[in-house]
Amino acid sequence: MTKSYRLILILFFIAFIVNSCSSDDDEVIPEIEEPEVQTFDALLGNKGGVHFSGQFSSNGNNISEAGFEYGEDSTFNAKSVILVEPTPENHLRYFLASGLDQNAQYYYRAFVKSSNKIYTGEPDSFISEGSIVPKIDSLSQEFAHLADTVKVFGRNFRDPNHETNLEMGYSLAEIISLNDTVIEFVVPTFMSNVTNDVRVKIDDRVASYSEITLYKPTIEKIEPIVALIGDTLEVVGNHFDFANDRNKISFGRSTSTVIKSERKKIQVVVPFTLENVSDSITLRSQLQEVGYPVFFSLGKPKINSITPLNATFREEITIKGENFDYDKSRNKVYFGEVEAVITYADKNTLKVLVPDDLQESVEDIKVFAQLQSATFEDQFQLLPPEINFINKDIHAGQNISIEGKNFHPIFSRNKVTIEAIPVNVTSGNSEVLETKIPLGPFPRRKAKVKVSLLDIEVEYEVDLNIIDKWVMLSDSLPFRFRRGPNNAVVVNNEAYILAKEKDNFVDDKLFLWKFNSSDYSWEKINNEIPEHATVPSGILETNGDEIFYYTANNSNDFYKYVIEDNKWVKMSKFPGNRRDYSAHFTVGKDIFIGLGTDLKPYTPVNYTDFYKFNSQTNEWSQISALPLDIWGGRRRTGMASFVINDIAYLAGGADNTGDYDAWSYYPESDTWRQIADFPTTNHEGVGFQLNDIGYVTGGAPVGGSRLNRSWVYLPSTDTWEEGDSIIEGRGWHFSFVLNGKAYIGGGDNDSGGSPLDNFYEFIP
Repeated sequence: MTKSYRLILILFFIAFIVNSCSSDDDEVIPEIEEPEVQTFDALLGNKGGVHFSGQFSSNGNNISEAGFEYGEDSTFNAKSVILVEPTPENHLRYFLASGLDQNAQYYYRAFVKSSNKIYTGEPDSFISEGSIVPKIDSLSQEFAHLADTVKVFGRNFRDPNHETNLEMGYSLAEIISLNDTVIEFVVPTFMSNVTNDVRVKIDDRVASYSEITLYKPTIEKIEPIVALIGDTLEVVGNHFDFANDRNKISFGRSTSTVIKSERKKIQVVVPFTLENVSDSITLRSQLQEVGYPVFFSLGKPKINSITPLNATFREEITIKGENFDYDKSRNKVYFGEVEAVITYADKNTLKVLVPDDLQESVEDIKVFAQLQSATFEDQFQLLPPEINFINKDIHAGQNISIEGKNFHPIFSRNKVTIEAIPVNVTSGNSEVLETKIPLGPFPRRKAKVKVSLLDIEVEYEVDLNIIDKWVMLSDSLPFRFRRGPNNAVVVNNEAYILAKEKDNFVDDKLFLWKFNSSDYSWEKINNEIPEHATVPSGILETNGDEIFYYTANNSNDFYKYVIEDNKWVKMSKFPGNRRDYSAHFTVGKDIFIGLGTDLKPYTPVNYTDFYKFNSQTNEWSQISALPLDIWGGRRRTGMASFVINDIAYLAGGADNTGDYDAWSYYPESDTWRQIADFPTTNHEGVGFQLNDIGYVTGGAPVGGSRLNRSWVYLPSTDTWEEGDSIIEGRGWHFSFVLNGKAYIGGGDNDSGGSPLDNFYEFIP
């Protein structure tokens, strides 16, 4: 017996034993069949979509779900599931309207679910003609506002595979809710047309509905209709937009700012860019423009009062009135034609500063506001400046302070004159002006101070005292005097000088001029001087009764002027060699001339000889030569001279830095004596005597500039002392003494430029 056979017998025996052990009472359980499912052919819709159908037999099983599965995958790994409520006969039907692509092949099958197990029918397939087109039946409203919410009623609005869009005109609307039959959307705010079609678009499927229209806004009233720039107006009407930026209100061509928007009310600001006092108002809202029949007007500014009406520069004044602008920059205030700075503004008050550039002391005040102007009935009056204090006793050229108030704060705008002489204001403010006393002229030896501001002039009640010993009497001599003929002379208590006409530069004509001490004027005597050579080298002298003139020409001509005959008479010629810048003086009736240098030769010739002219006999005689040390230098030109008690004194005329020596001459003994050295190596100085004291004025040290100094010689002590300042540096000038006073004038200035035109008086 084979092994296989024995195994079969064993298994049979075991089975028999088991069957024999079973209870005779056990019931036999019949086997339950599974549900059966059928899938029918798909039926394409007329305008898209597809009809699914099928049926099932539960075979006694509990069916928890039923429906269809479909997709483009025949294995149904990627599928969509549609649950369907079976009919009483267990039929399954569904029309799939969306989610289908055109010309695509789909697979589908019916299914049921029982005890968490899926049972499917045999799959079927079809070629899709696409989803069904959506359809709009109606809208919730035919009129709307921008941003309103509107509902669209219809069907086939959803597609699981494609987005649903809604358009109004050419604008895409925001959908806020969506199902297959209802779309709720917001009217777009960026549309361009008032009336628009509504379109539902799903992929390339479109449903249209005509049409929805925006409400037209209306304006019933605007309050107030007369207002100011920047005021808030209320526009009342209907169908406005809720959004400020979608309501546009224009005043003429100017767009205003909308600050609050409601459906029936808008608050708007009168625009700052308004162009006209009165203008139309238009509203653009809901893409439509409407106008208001009544023009808007700006309130006219009015000035009720100005305080103070009299003020000074930069003082704040207050303008009270009506219809000003609350913004400072939109008001303009003018004093005449000059704009003022506004420091404060509201609708009833303006505060401004009196402008620095005021053109007149009395001006109209005008306010420009609300595109209009108003002029106050009373004129503004600038407060006049006041002079309260100035130091009374002053020197020419001294810095002074003018104390007061109401001066112009820009110091240069204040015009100051001192004795009618304009002076520069160097610094200052509204209470103090700093300036400088001019050099003159001060013929009264006093000075009147005046301050002018615009068309106002005020005068200090106290005259200033010019306390200098030397005071300028005139700054406009009618002649030009420079170096010579030297010097001025006094005859019969009247002073004379030889000089050229001030404004005559055509020729070298010399004229005799006579001084009037009552008014400090000079009279030209119409008698031309005889021939002359080098004008500066000539000499004018007097014997107290007559005038004598040495021409310094090649002939050494010498003349006498007869005053009563107004005639020049030729006298005996000067016997010495012709010379320039000689020293000269008169003692009694005798005239002395000597020293000097002949500058005509290539190498100048210096002289120390001296000559005396007897005016009684018309005779010349030589006197002792000045005993100059050859080592100290023999050249002396233009020495200063003066005579005290019939003794002549000579100083200056220095040519070298060691020429300090000074001399006295005694006519009775015809002797020269050296006196105390002069304090400087001076040349170009001019001398005179007053009250038995000798004076030397001006001149310059060798190699230096002309000085404004003077020196006094005291014969009793043979000493030189520093004298009073002659105010201006000068040299080669003229001098004379008349009625106990000394005078100097003309000459070269301290820098050697043009001749000086002024004339000074000295009272010791």
